[in-house]
Amino acid sequence: IMEKYRHEDDSSPNWKKHKKHIFIMSSAGKPIFTRYGDEEKLNPIFGVMCSLVNFISEQNDTLRCVYAGSHKIAFLVRGPVYLVMASRTGEPAAHLTRQLQFLYTQLVSILTRKGLEHVFRKRHGFDLRNLLGASGEQFLSNLSSSMDGHKASSSLPLQTSLSYLLGAPSCLRLPVSARQSVNKALLSVKNPSLIYAVLIA
Repeated sequence: IMEKYRHEDDSSPNWKKHKKHIFIMSSAGKPIFTRYGDEEKLNPIFGVMCSLVNFISEQNDTLRCVYAGSHKIAFLVRGPVYLVMASRTGEPAAHLTRQLQFLYTQLVSILTRKGLEHVFRKRHGFDLRNLLGASGEQFLSNLSSSMDGHKASSSLPLQTSLSYLLGAPSCLRLPVSARQSVNKALLSVKNPSLIYAVLIA
Protein backbone atom coordinates (compact mmCIF):
# COMPACT_ATOMS: atom_id res chain seq x y z
CA ILE A 1 0.00 0.00 0.00
CA MET A 2 2.69 2.49 0.98
CA GLU A 3 4.61 2.25 -2.31
CA LYS A 4 1.40 2.79 -4.22
CA TYR A 5 1.03 6.26 -2.67
CA ARG A 6 4.71 7.08 -2.18
CA HIS A 7 4.79 9.57 -5.08
CA GLU A 8 2.04 11.74 -3.57
CA ASP A 9 2.49 14.98 -1.64
CA ASP A 10 0.23 17.75 -0.37
CA SER A 11 0.08 19.33 -3.85
CA SER A 12 -1.27 16.12 -5.42
CA PRO A 13 -5.05 16.03 -6.06
CA ASN A 14 -5.12 12.34 -5.13
CA TRP A 15 -3.41 13.03 -1.80
CA LYS A 16 -6.15 15.49 -0.90
CA LYS A 17 -8.88 12.97 -1.77
CA HIS A 18 -7.89 10.53 0.97
CA LYS A 19 -10.37 10.65 3.81
CA LYS A 20 -7.97 9.76 6.59
CA HIS A 21 -4.34 10.79 6.91
CA ILE A 22 -2.00 9.56 9.62
CA PHE A 23 1.23 11.26 10.64
CA ILE A 24 3.72 10.09 13.27
CA MET A 25 6.69 12.25 14.18
CA SER A 26 9.22 12.90 16.92
CA SER A 27 8.98 15.86 19.27
CA ALA A 28 11.78 17.43 17.18
CA GLY A 29 9.49 17.34 14.12
CA LYS A 30 11.32 14.45 12.43
CA PRO A 31 8.92 12.33 10.34
CA ILE A 32 8.50 8.72 11.43
CA PHE A 33 5.52 7.55 9.38
CA THR A 34 2.85 8.83 7.05
CA ARG A 35 0.13 6.71 5.58
CA TYR A 36 0.00 8.51 2.25
CA GLY A 37 2.82 10.28 0.46
CA ASP A 38 6.53 10.67 1.00
CA GLU A 39 7.72 11.82 4.43
CA GLU A 40 10.42 14.03 2.94
CA LYS A 41 8.00 15.85 0.64
CA LEU A 42 5.57 16.31 3.54
CA ASN A 43 8.28 17.63 5.88
CA PRO A 44 6.72 21.14 6.13
CA ILE A 45 3.41 19.63 7.30
CA PHE A 46 5.18 17.59 9.96
CA GLY A 47 6.92 20.76 11.12
CA VAL A 48 3.66 22.71 11.42
CA MET A 49 1.93 19.96 13.39
CA CYS A 50 4.91 19.57 15.71
CA SER A 51 5.00 23.34 16.30
CA LEU A 52 1.28 23.36 17.17
CA VAL A 53 1.73 20.61 19.75
CA ASN A 54 4.81 22.27 21.26
CA PHE A 55 3.16 25.70 21.39
CA ILE A 56 0.12 24.37 23.24
CA SER A 57 2.39 22.38 25.55
CA GLU A 58 4.27 25.56 26.45
CA GLN A 59 0.94 26.98 27.62
CA ASN A 60 0.66 24.04 30.03
CA ASP A 61 -2.16 22.54 27.99
CA THR A 62 -2.64 19.53 25.71
CA LEU A 63 -3.78 19.66 22.11
CA ARG A 64 -6.36 16.93 21.58
CA CYS A 65 -8.46 17.79 18.55
CA VAL A 66 -8.91 20.56 15.99
CA TYR A 67 -12.11 20.94 13.99
CA ALA A 68 -11.74 22.45 10.51
CA GLY A 69 -14.86 22.24 8.35
CA SER A 70 -15.56 18.58 7.67
CA HIS A 71 -12.17 17.56 9.06
CA LYS A 72 -11.29 16.45 12.56
CA ILE A 73 -7.58 16.49 13.40
CA ALA A 74 -6.82 14.38 16.46
CA PHE A 75 -3.53 14.58 18.36
CA LEU A 76 -1.93 12.10 20.72
CA VAL A 77 1.33 12.81 22.56
CA ARG A 78 3.25 9.89 23.98
CA GLY A 79 6.57 11.10 25.35
CA PRO A 80 8.88 12.00 22.46
CA VAL A 81 6.39 10.67 19.87
CA TYR A 82 3.55 12.75 18.40
CA LEU A 83 0.71 11.06 16.50
CA VAL A 84 -1.80 12.97 14.37
CA MET A 85 -4.85 11.80 12.42
CA ALA A 86 -6.68 14.10 10.00
CA SER A 87 -10.04 12.62 9.10
CA ARG A 88 -13.26 13.49 7.29
CA THR A 89 -14.91 10.11 7.78
CA GLY A 90 -17.39 11.42 10.33
CA GLU A 91 -15.90 9.31 13.13
CA PRO A 92 -15.96 10.94 16.58
CA ALA A 93 -12.74 12.46 17.91
CA ALA A 94 -12.55 9.84 20.68
CA HIS A 95 -12.56 7.11 18.04
CA LEU A 96 -9.70 8.76 16.17
CA THR A 97 -7.69 9.12 19.36
CA ARG A 98 -8.22 5.45 20.16
CA GLN A 99 -6.89 4.53 16.71
CA LEU A 100 -3.81 6.66 17.34
CA GLN A 101 -3.27 4.77 20.58
CA PHE A 102 -3.39 1.49 18.67
CA LEU A 103 -0.78 2.85 16.26
CA TYR A 104 1.46 3.93 19.15
CA THR A 105 1.11 0.50 20.72
CA GLN A 106 2.13 -1.07 17.41
CA LEU A 107 5.15 1.24 17.22
CA VAL A 108 6.18 0.34 20.76
CA SER A 109 5.76 -3.36 20.02
CA ILE A 110 8.32 -2.97 17.23
CA LEU A 111 10.86 -0.73 18.96
CA THR A 112 9.91 -0.99 22.68
CA ARG A 113 9.11 2.03 24.85
CA LYS A 114 12.47 1.95 26.61
CA GLY A 115 14.22 1.81 23.25
CA LEU A 116 12.34 4.88 22.03
CA GLU A 117 13.10 6.87 25.15
CA HIS A 118 16.77 5.85 25.12
CA VAL A 119 17.24 6.83 21.47
CA PHE A 120 15.64 10.27 21.87
CA ARG A 121 17.41 10.89 25.17
CA LYS A 122 20.75 10.45 23.42
CA ARG A 123 19.81 12.26 20.18
CA HIS A 124 16.72 14.47 20.24
CA GLY A 125 16.67 14.80 16.44
CA PHE A 126 17.24 11.11 15.67
CA ASP A 127 15.54 9.78 12.50
CA LEU A 128 13.56 6.84 13.84
CA ARG A 129 12.89 5.50 10.34
CA ASN A 130 16.40 4.05 10.43
CA LEU A 131 15.29 1.69 13.20
CA LEU A 132 11.71 1.18 12.04
CA GLY A 133 12.71 -0.13 8.63
CA ALA A 134 10.45 -1.19 5.78
CA SER A 135 8.85 -4.02 7.74
CA GLY A 136 7.94 -1.71 10.62
CA GLU A 137 6.39 0.79 8.23
CA GLN A 138 4.41 -2.02 6.62
CA PHE A 139 3.06 -3.10 10.02
CA LEU A 140 1.85 0.45 10.67
CA SER A 141 0.37 0.69 7.18
CA ASN A 142 -1.49 -2.62 7.57
CA LEU A 143 -2.88 -1.53 10.93
CA SER A 144 -4.00 1.78 9.42
CA SER A 145 -5.86 -0.07 6.68
CA SER A 146 -7.49 -2.47 9.12
CA MET A 147 -9.05 0.50 10.94
CA ASP A 148 -10.81 1.64 7.77
CA GLY A 149 -14.10 -0.17 8.31
CA HIS A 150 -15.86 3.06 7.28
CA LYS A 151 -14.95 2.53 3.62
CA ALA A 152 -17.83 1.36 1.48
CA SER A 153 -15.35 -0.63 -0.60
CA SER A 154 -13.75 -2.20 2.45
CA SER A 155 -13.78 -5.99 2.57
CA LEU A 156 -13.39 -5.83 6.33
CA PRO A 157 -16.34 -7.05 8.42
CA LEU A 158 -18.20 -4.49 10.52
CA GLN A 159 -16.96 -6.03 13.79
CA THR A 160 -13.37 -5.26 12.77
CA SER A 161 -14.13 -1.55 12.81
CA LEU A 162 -16.20 -1.86 15.98
CA SER A 163 -13.39 -3.70 17.75
CA TYR A 164 -11.19 -0.62 17.41
CA LEU A 165 -14.02 1.67 18.51
CA LEU A 166 -14.76 -0.39 21.61
CA GLY A 167 -11.21 -1.54 22.30
CA ALA A 168 -12.43 -5.13 22.13
CA PRO A 169 -11.06 -8.28 20.48
CA SER A 170 -12.52 -9.17 17.09
CA CYS A 171 -14.53 -12.36 16.85
CA LEU A 172 -13.16 -14.61 14.12
CA ARG A 173 -15.05 -17.42 12.46
CA LEU A 174 -13.64 -20.92 12.81
CA PRO A 175 -14.56 -24.01 10.83
CA VAL A 176 -16.66 -26.48 12.82
CA SER A 177 -13.85 -29.04 12.83
CA ALA A 178 -11.39 -26.51 14.28
CA ARG A 179 -13.86 -25.46 17.00
CA GLN A 180 -14.43 -29.09 17.95
CA SER A 181 -10.69 -29.70 18.19
CA VAL A 182 -10.20 -26.63 20.41
CA ASN A 183 -13.18 -27.63 22.58
CA LYS A 184 -11.84 -31.15 22.99
CA ALA A 185 -8.40 -29.86 23.97
CA LEU A 186 -9.86 -27.52 26.61
CA LEU A 187 -12.14 -30.18 28.07
CA SER A 188 -9.20 -32.55 28.39
CA VAL A 189 -7.51 -30.21 30.90
CA LYS A 190 -10.67 -28.87 32.57
CA ASN A 191 -10.44 -28.41 36.34
CA PRO A 192 -13.86 -28.15 38.07
CA SER A 193 -12.40 -25.96 40.83
CA LEU A 194 -10.90 -23.43 38.43
CA ILE A 195 -12.59 -20.63 36.49
CA TYR A 196 -10.50 -19.38 33.59
CA ALA A 197 -10.61 -17.55 30.28
CA VAL A 198 -8.66 -18.44 27.19
CA LEU A 199 -7.49 -16.07 24.46
CA ILE A 200 -6.36 -17.84 21.31
CA ALA A 201 -4.37 -15.67 18.87
